[in-house]
Amino acid sequence: MSKHDVVDLPSGRRVDLNDRFDVSACETEDDAWYLLQAIQEKILDIEFQVECFEEGYHPDGQRFSPNRPPPPMWMPRAKKALGWSRLQKSDAQREFQKIAKAAKEHEKRSRDLRIERQFVDVAKQKLSEDLFEQILTAAIERAQTIENLAA
Repeated sequence: MSKHDVVDLPSGRRVDLNDRFDVSACETEDDAWYLLQAIQEKILDIEFQVECFEEGYHPDGQRFSPNRPPPPMWMPRAKKALGWSRLQKSDAQREFQKIAKAAKEHEKRSRDLRIERQFVDVAKQKLSEDLFEQILTAAIERAQTIENLAA
């Protein structure tokens, strides 16, 4: 467990994993993924240190001895840090899923808008001007009716 686990996200933001941070600091899917990976690395590091401690080694790799006994508060602190990191991972996973879902919805809306534009262009070419205007007027009226019902 290092004193400061500061992660520089791809967007340029910095997150200190030892402080209570807001996962919404992730602006992009890359930020959320990078933060999630950093937290996972921290969890693996703590788990490795706990295993070494349980096998009788200090975090620096030296064996426990009568001259250098294990620190009594190390294991409770490590367990607390591990629990905290797992909670951060859970929060980061939710944020990653939220950002990924929003990106997917945005892509779908963009795709639908491109198709609609192409549909209108094709309709202008294939339909007579009078028929196109009638359809356009009916669509505008329908959209206004739906907006009025929603309000």
